[in-house]
Amino acid sequence: MTTIVEALTAGVAHFRAGRLDRAEQVYRQVLAFDPEQPDALRLLGMLLDARGDSAGAMAALERSCALDPARVEARLAAGIAAQRQGGSHRAERHIWSALGLAPDMAGAHVELANLLAKGQRRAEAIGHLGHAIALEPACALWRHKRAALHQADGRLDAAVVDFARGVALDPADAVARYNLGTLHYQRRHLAEAALALAGAASLAPDHVEAHFNRGIVALNSGQLALAEACLQQALNLRPDYAEAWNSLGAAIQGQGRLEQSLACFRRALEIKPDYHECYSNLLFFMNYLPDVTDADHARENRRWAAVLERAMPPALELDNDPDPDRRLRLGFVSPEFSREQNYMAFFEAVLANHDRNAFDIYCYGDVAAPDETTRRVASLARVWRDIHGMDNRQRAELIRGDRIDVLVNLCGWLPLHRALFAQRMAPVQLAYINHVSTTGLANMDYRISDRWIDPPGRTEAFNTETLYRLETGYACYTPPADAPDVDALPASRNGHVTFGSFNYLTKVTPEVVALWAEILRAVPSAGLLMKAITLSDGAARQRYRSLFAGHGIDPDRIEMVGRVPDSRDNLRVIQRADIALDPFPFNGGKSTCDVLWMGVPVIAYSGSSMIARVASSMISRANLPELVGADRAGYRDIAVALAGDLPRLAKLRAGMRARLRGCPLFDMVGHTRELDRAYREMWRRWCTRLR
Repeated sequence: MTTIVEALTAGVAHFRAGRLDRAEQVYRQVLAFDPEQPDALRLLGMLLDARGDSAGAMAALERSCALDPARVEARLAAGIAAQRQGGSHRAERHIWSALGLAPDMAGAHVELANLLAKGQRRAEAIGHLGHAIALEPACALWRHKRAALHQADGRLDAAVVDFARGVALDPADAVARYNLGTLHYQRRHLAEAALALAGAASLAPDHVEAHFNRGIVALNSGQLALAEACLQQALNLRPDYAEAWNSLGAAIQGQGRLEQSLACFRRALEIKPDYHECYSNLLFFMNYLPDVTDADHARENRRWAAVLERAMPPALELDNDPDPDRRLRLGFVSPEFSREQNYMAFFEAVLANHDRNAFDIYCYGDVAAPDETTRRVASLARVWRDIHGMDNRQRAELIRGDRIDVLVNLCGWLPLHRALFAQRMAPVQLAYINHVSTTGLANMDYRISDRWIDPPGRTEAFNTETLYRLETGYACYTPPADAPDVDALPASRNGHVTFGSFNYLTKVTPEVVALWAEILRAVPSAGLLMKAITLSDGAARQRYRSLFAGHGIDPDRIEMVGRVPDSRDNLRVIQRADIALDPFPFNGGKSTCDVLWMGVPVIAYSGSSMIARVASSMISRANLPELVGADRAGYRDIAVALAGDLPRLAKLRAGMRARLRGCPLFDMVGHTRELDRAYREMWRRWCTRLR
C-alpha cells in the first residue's frame, strides 16, 4: 500500500517533469483521503500558483499554514503566491513569518527583497539581498538583482561592483555581461563597456542589443570601422531596427561615405517616420555633403517640421500686453549653457550686455551637468529655470506661464528643442546663433542672420522665418581671457610655411583633402598641421595619410595632433601654423575665431549653403575679406599666394589682435545693442498686427 509520503514524492516528481495534470491528480487524491494534510495542501498551492490560479493557490497555502504554523516552506510559498495575486501586504506578512521561523533562509530574504523593490522600497530590498548574499555568497543572480537596484537608485559604483562580481561567479552569463557593459557605458567608462559587451556578444551571438550597444560604444570611442561592423551585425539579426540604421549612418559618415550615410538615415525614417533624433542627424550630416544647396536644406527641414507640427496640440491664445514700448520679457532656451559648448563664446557676453532697462531676462536651461559657466549664465538672468528632465508639454506650460514676449531658440537642430518651438509659446519666436539652416517651422518667426551667410535676394525663399540681418553679423565672438600672446611667424624659424586645420575631423571630407593636396603640391616646401581629438585614434591617422597619399602628398608632410590637456594647450598648437585652411562645405565656427585670435589668417570661400558661408561672414567681419575666395579655385589661389609672401604673413600676424579688437566680429557691445533694437522692432511688428 502506497503511503502519503510516497504519494507526495511521486507528485513532486510529476511536477518537476512538467506533468502538472498528473501531479495535481496525486495531490487531490491524498487530500481526498486526508483533507487536512498540510504538505499536500502546500504542494497543491504551489502547483496552482504555477498555473496562474492565484486564488486557489492562496486558499490551499493559507490552509496549510494554519494547520502547520511552523512549516517555513508553506509560509514562503504563500508569500510568493500573494505577490502574484497583487496582495503586497499579505505577501509581506507571510514572508516575514517565514523569516521569523528561519532567519537564515536566503531564499526568503530574496523574495522579500523582490516584494520591497516592487513597492519602491529599494534601500530595504538592497539590505535583504545583502543578507542573502552573505548567506550564499556564490549566487551570481542575487548580486545581479542587487546591482540593478543600486543602478536604479543612481549608485553606479556599487552597481558595477555587484555586476562584476556576478560575472566573475558565472562567466557564461551573457545577460549579466551585457548589463555590466551598459552600466559602464552609462558611467562613460568606454573601454570597460567595450570589453563587457564584446563578451556578451560572443556568448550570445543572437543578442541584438549586445551588438547594437557594442556598436554605440565603438562609435563614441571613435572606432568607426568596429562600430559599423557591430551595428551591421545587429541589423542582420533585426533588419527593421531603426535605431541601428541611425547609428550606422553616423559611423559611416565619420568614415567619409556621406551618401551611404544619408541612405542609412533615410532607411531609419522609413521604418520609424517620427524618429526625431534621426531627422536631426540627417539634417546635420547633410552639411558635410559637397554642393548641397539652401534649397536642399529647406526641403528636408520642412519635411521634419511637418512631422513635428502634425503632433502639436491645438494652439493656445496668448494675451501678452501689446504695448510696443513697455519693458519686455526676453527668454532664451538652450541645452548648452555649459563650458563644453562652443557657442557660449558667442552668447555669454551678449547676455551680460543686454539692456536691463528694456528687458527682463529669463533663461531656460536644459543642462544635464551644470558647471561654472551654467552658474554664471544663471546669475546673469533675472529668472533662471532648470528645464532638464521635463517633457515638452511641461516646458511649454512653464514658458507660457512666465508670459515671455520674445523667445529665442539657441540650438534648434536638437530634436527636443525643434519640437518645443513647433508650438507657439510667445508672441515672437526666433532662432539665433546655433542654427545651420531654416528650422522649417511655421511658428519660428525670425532667424538672426547677416548679408554674408544670407546674401539679400538669394535665400529668402528657402526660409520659413523672416530673415533679420544684422550689420554686426549673425553672431559675435569673445576670445578666451587666458589665451597665450601671439608669437612670431613660425615660418621665420622653420624655413617653410605650415598650413593648419583645427576643426572636427568629420569636416575634413575627401573633397577637402583633394583641394588641400592641390595647395600642398603648389607649395612643395609647405607642411600641413592637423589638430583634432579623433586623431588620437591610429585608424583615423592612417586614413588621412592614405587620403593625402592618394593625391601624391608624402604623408611625412602631414603632422597630426590628437587630444591635448586643455583649451590653452589647444591654442598653443594653433600658434604653430602660419595659415589656416577652413573646411568646406561645413565651415568652422568657434575654431575659426580662435585661429584668428592667435594671429593666424584663415582662408575660406563662399559656398552654396548657409553653413558654407559662415567662415566668409566671420573673416569678412574680421576686416579680412581678401582671404575669402569666390569658389574653390579662388580659395586655392589665395592660399598659395599668401604662402609665397612671408613679409605679408608676418605683418598680418603681428597686427591681427589690434585689427580684431576694432572689427565687427569682436564688437560684442555693438552687436548686443543691435540685437536689443532687433528684438524691440520684432515686438513692435507683432503689436502692429494686433491693431
